[in-house]
Amino acid sequence: MCGKGISAATGPRMVLKMESYPAPDDDRPADDFADTDVVEEVAMLLQETEEAGEDVPTPTTRKVAFDLCVPCHRNVLSNPLGRARMVAPRFSGN
Repeated sequence: MCGKGISAATGPRMVLKMESYPAPDDDRPADDFADTDVVEEVAMLLQETEEAGEDVPTPTTRKVAFDLCVPCHRNVLSNPLGRARMVAPRFSGN
């Protein structure tokens, strides 16, 4: 992010991994899927889709990893979406 070269010789570095995937169609929180057998569910969905004569959807899951210097890593963690922060106006004490 800052343009500084990163290697083991230049000092510590941090690896930031991100994953994005479509949200489930139902209203269950993502944590509720921890007990779900994902392989079995995907196999059933693919079978149902093929039996119905529909096209199999293209997966849209994406995983990326970034090497960051420590200050850039701190910046990303404090503002992950990189949105401009609103600065609160400073009022005088009178």
